Amino acid sequence: MASDDAVRFWQSEAEVPSELVCAYLEAGRRVEVLQLVARGLSNKQVARAIGRTDETVKVHLKNIFAKLDVADRTEAVTMALSRGLIHLE
Repeated sequence: MASDDAVRFWQSEAEVPSELVCAYLEAGRRVEVLQLVARGLSNKQVARAIGRTDETVKVHLKNIFAKLDVADRTEAVTMALSRGLIHLE
């Protein structure tokens, strides 16, 4: 599914299908960031792991929270796990 379709779908009030959420999250490093957060890493640790600053990680998380319509990292991980977007290893 094209990421443009995912972005357009985000603007509606409808429940967002997992494949569209996944299309959005796969843009850039969002899935990787969420996967690392799910493993319990801090923003600073995630930043080191992906070779970016902790400010960049905060921006990724803010965008993830907005797109998943959640308030915090725990809720984002829970939502992503329940939708099958990430997996604990």
